[in-house]
Amino acid sequence: IVLNSLMAYSVLLEKKPDLSSKFALGHSLGEFSALAVNGAFDFLEALSLVNKRGLFMQEDCAKVEAGMMVVLGLDDEKVEELCQKAQKENKQIFAANYNCDGQIVVAGLKPDLASYESVFKEAGA
Repeated sequence: IVLNSLMAYSVLLEKKPDLSSKFALGHSLGEFSALAVNGAFDFLEALSLVNKRGLFMQEDCAKVEAGMMVVLGLDDEKVEELCQKAQKENKQIFAANYNCDGQIVVAGLKPDLASYESVFKEAGA
């Protein structure tokens, strides 16, 4: 994603060399692209940072059978309520990423996530 974004930006600059911007925004991996476009670090450093991020995530995931699941169609409060309910049942499920209205990523132990998928669906996800 970062490589494609930065390559697309490079092509855009070739076609419009006088192009300037006051800011750039990104979400998740897109934040790295936005920071590189704004000069916080260069192209190679952006790729290096994203690679390190991936390695750290992979290393952490290897320590425990954890996973993530996207919940679509429920508001933040409902997802948080269901996560709290799960935790009271000794399940490790947590709201992890608030992507946008109606799209929240929950994280936790894979067996707990699998057992709660139907609960999220019954709630309207």
